[in-house]
Amino acid sequence: MKNIGRVLSAFALVALLGLAFVPPAYAFDGREGDKVVVAADEVIVDDLYVTAQEFVLDGTVIGDVVAMTQVSTINGTVDGDLMAAGQTIIVNGTVTGAIRMAGSVLLLGQNASVGGDIIGAGYSLEVKQGSTIGQDMVFAGGQILLAGDIMRNVQVAAGALELHGMVGGNVTAEVGEAGQAGPPPTMFMPPSPVSVPSVKPGLTLDKAARIEGNLQYTQ
Repeated sequence: MKNIGRVLSAFALVALLGLAFVPPAYAFDGREGDKVVVAADEVIVDDLYVTAQEFVLDGTVIGDVVAMTQVSTINGTVDGDLMAAGQTIIVNGTVTGAIRMAGSVLLLGQNASVGGDIIGAGYSLEVKQGSTIGQDMVFAGGQILLAGDIMRNVQVAAGALELHGMVGGNVTAEVGEAGQAGPPPTMFMPPSPVSVPSVKPGLTLDKAARIEGNLQYTQ
């Protein structure tokens, strides 16, 4: 792996360590169970720690959210940072801070709004058209489909990268060779509640893609 791959691997390791070793908080709201739901009319003025099979946030958390689940779905608002690990992580709502996430299937829906950076590691990351990321994106894993808008830089080390949206800064990528995709890990895991896009190995730039800075890639 070249220099950028080592840098991205370090970022991914930091993200995972951040999830595994959460610093102690003086006050927080801790919830656990098979399914944890924060209702649309609920407002939590505290950091929220969740351990569950499924976590759904429809309401508002004024603080950070740390979730260790099989499936996490953020439909509401996190007025802080989101740190999540699990098989599937879905962000449809607003995160005013940064996101650190690791999992098999990672998805930012068309209404997702992230104020800070995203650092992610996993098999598949999809950023749908209409979503916005206010700062940088860093990802290490199998494949990534970027159709939303990233205001600053993108750094990825992945087998496959497909770009449809706008990047306000530079794109630096290490990608795999065309035609060398292996079986996805989703074949060996429980079904995900969201479909996984099929991204061709290597680098694909859609005619609608726009990069305001420089593109540097190694295949």
